[in-house]
Amino acid sequence: MLKKILGTAGTRVLNAIITFALLFVITRNLGREGMGTIGLILLDINIIQLFIDLFAGSSLIYMASRTSVANLLFISYTWIVAAIVFFSFVFSLMGGVFPVIYHTVVPAGYELDILILTTISAYMLTHYNILLGKERIKIYNAFFTIQIIILFTSFLYLIYIKGDKSVSSYITALYISYAVGAVISFIGVLYKEKNLRIFKLTEVARELFSFGFVTSVANILHIGNKRIGYYFIRYFTGLSSLGLYTAGTQLTEGLKLIGQSISLVQFSTLSNVTDKKYAKDLTIKLMKVSVVLTLLALLVLFLIPVQVYVFIFGTDFAEVKPVIMLLSPGVIALSANTVFAHFYSGMGNPKINLYSNAIGFVIALIFAIALIPAYGFYGAAIAVSASYFVSMIYNYYIFKKQTGSLFNELIPNYSDVIEFRKLFKELNIKN
Repeated sequence: MLKKILGTAGTRVLNAIITFALLFVITRNLGREGMGTIGLILLDINIIQLFIDLFAGSSLIYMASRTSVANLLFISYTWIVAAIVFFSFVFSLMGGVFPVIYHTVVPAGYELDILILTTISAYMLTHYNILLGKERIKIYNAFFTIQIIILFTSFLYLIYIKGDKSVSSYITALYISYAVGAVISFIGVLYKEKNLRIFKLTEVARELFSFGFVTSVANILHIGNKRIGYYFIRYFTGLSSLGLYTAGTQLTEGLKLIGQSISLVQFSTLSNVTDKKYAKDLTIKLMKVSVVLTLLALLVLFLIPVQVYVFIFGTDFAEVKPVIMLLSPGVIALSANTVFAHFYSGMGNPKINLYSNAIGFVIALIFAIALIPAYGFYGAAIAVSASYFVSMIYNYYIFKKQTGSLFNELIPNYSDVIEFRKLFKELNIKN
């Protein structure tokens, strides 16, 4: 498992580096408004994907070891088409009936791009989830790496070689990277796969929906927790302010790679085991590592002077460091909460995540309404941190209640250091 975590972490580190490089290119060439438009487009794609996740999300990871790949692909592909048709109708209806709200949520002129990109991305993510469910972590990491490298190189080519310094260059790069990711991951899913029978579709679809419904609603609330501020900022202060806030969230969310790398392997592992004590002990150990490493990474961001941020991103982004500092408590809370959440999902109990995210969403909404009209992106950052912190407290309370763990078990100690040093030594010997 440690090798899988390190491999996934390496992939996520590369993703964070490329995300930082993309942020540099965007801020230098497209400015705050371009950054704001891209942020809205990616958010809209994510929101539609959350509805697609009803049948094509993390439930695929859970079900991949329990049914045939052919069943999962058939059900997921069918649902993706149905979901995109539905959202095409929703876009058309909102544009005619609620034009102000519609153009606050959907950037003008990018409606079709959002729908097509979501479709391609959904197929790609479907394949990724099946690979994770099969515990084919190395292949998943390789494909994920290829996809993000293609995104970066395509964008650089369009900006600096073709001279297209507009949002459309980023959209084109997304098209290319998503398409390549979807094709190679499809080949990876089918490679050496022997179980391609389609059977008991109704039963499998019911199980996917049973798991996926709760998970999708929880994820919708989660995305609401961290992104509801986007729409409030867009409405009250405009695209320029949203661009600066997006830059701040991109920098801090790059640190999520630590918790994501750990929890991804955790979820893949727990989906294939039934030992509750093992699941509890593993979760506690991984949570400690996630929090400590995230905290150390945040300290690095704190130590970087404002002048450095200005030098990298330009004078328009001088206020990005205060945004990072206000987001940081939420990032630390999220590093623990991600591990707790994947414990519940891996043990087949995603309802806890639904309740946690519902509570967090209410907190985020209250703080957003109270703070963003007056304090803009600063208020949005406070709202996100408060939401994550409250969600983490709830998840810890339920984890403590279900497993009987004590609070001092969650505090890192010297024995943890010794244990992980031993693990790394064993890993080096095996290599």
